[in-house]
Amino acid sequence: ETLTGWKADQAHGVPLDSVFRIDDTDAVESIGALLNRVIETGEVIRLDDDVRLSANGANDRRIHTSLAPIRTHAGDIRGVVVVFRDVTENYEKAVELRRSRRQYANLFSSIRDTIVVADTDRVILDVNQPALREMFGYELEDVVGRKTSILYAERSGFETTGRAVFDQDGAPVGTLMEVPFKRKKGETFEAELYALKLLNENREVEGNLGIIRDITERRRAEDDLRKELAEKEVLLKEVHHRVKNNMNVVTSLLRLQKDGITSLEDASEGFEQAVHRIHSIALVHELLYQSENLARVPMASYIETLINQLSSTFGSRPRIKYITECDDTELNVTSAIPCGIILNELITNAQKYAFAGVEGGTITVRVHSVSEETVEVSVHDDGSGLPDDFTIESATSLGLNLVRMLTEQMEGNLFVNSSNGTTISLQFPRT
Repeated sequence: ETLTGWKADQAHGVPLDSVFRIDDTDAVESIGALLNRVIETGEVIRLDDDVRLSANGANDRRIHTSLAPIRTHAGDIRGVVVVFRDVTENYEKAVELRRSRRQYANLFSSIRDTIVVADTDRVILDVNQPALREMFGYELEDVVGRKTSILYAERSGFETTGRAVFDQDGAPVGTLMEVPFKRKKGETFEAELYALKLLNENREVEGNLGIIRDITERRRAEDDLRKELAEKEVLLKEVHHRVKNNMNVVTSLLRLQKDGITSLEDASEGFEQAVHRIHSIALVHELLYQSENLARVPMASYIETLINQLSSTFGSRPRIKYITECDDTELNVTSAIPCGIILNELITNAQKYAFAGVEGGTITVRVHSVSEETVEVSVHDDGSGLPDDFTIESATSLGLNLVRMLTEQMEGNLFVNSSNGTTISLQFPRT
């Protein structure tokens, strides 16, 4: 009655298939058909598969069934004993176990770290295949049944791990260590190993588990970071040193400017010139700050910014067109500062004097590498040109004197060409 939902008096006289109805589509025969087969053949039939019994108004149950003939003393078959055993609880547990195993298998296979399960003799029982193939280059059949030493780069690492795991007393405690391992092709790599022993229900050691994580990329990143930090520290010290030197340059520029002041008009113009010169120095540090490279200044960006600054302060004077022709030359701070001041002086002089009495013209600034050792910087204007007797050595203005002194400081050479306007170029060694 509990199993089928039928009352005994209701079931009496009802065909067997109506009371014990199997609804599984996989069932080959009904209970009635099986009963007839037993009567005809006299065989005993057992259905150990979990089949679903559709009860009369009750919950479906999972059953195992057996059928055996009832015989007289003479051996004649007089009936059949049919036994239904309720295995619903076991079936549900089996389903849950299969589901858990699938989840475990999926989880086991999806982990990127290599997980090695071994017995007490450290013979490999199981490994998550995808990680094993990716990290070591082995297939599962290559390693199962073999000692875990096949994975270690050195025998000492294998022995150290064994002592760390199996010499522990009591409950399993994970040990984290860094150990060199070896791929199938012989390449060694650093890995982080988390190892622990496995205990059964009786607290007896039955094996060990190892989780291996390749830390090659992490080590490389750490090394790169340490190297980068060391470089940044050196560069920052260098920048601080250069800032101090640049302050000295600014002080010297102001003193030179002061010596040339004889009137209020000279003072006003001197201050304006000093602003541009100091700005040319500040611009170097601004570009360094914005760049990932704290050591080198991209000259194309520098010149473009410098020209924008100078042209905006030139006001309503003759209309000037600016052209820049720059390659990807970069200079270190030592060369960029004096080169910037020189460019500031040459561009300013061209703005002020090259186009006197005309509506305007063109100023072209070029920077390029003459060779791997030499850089050339030039400023050309298509203005009225220089006097026939002009020489850079005889120039008395503060700006051109600065150009000459800074060129000497850079161990460079100045060249002046007065054909088709004026071109002043500077060649200096790259540092």
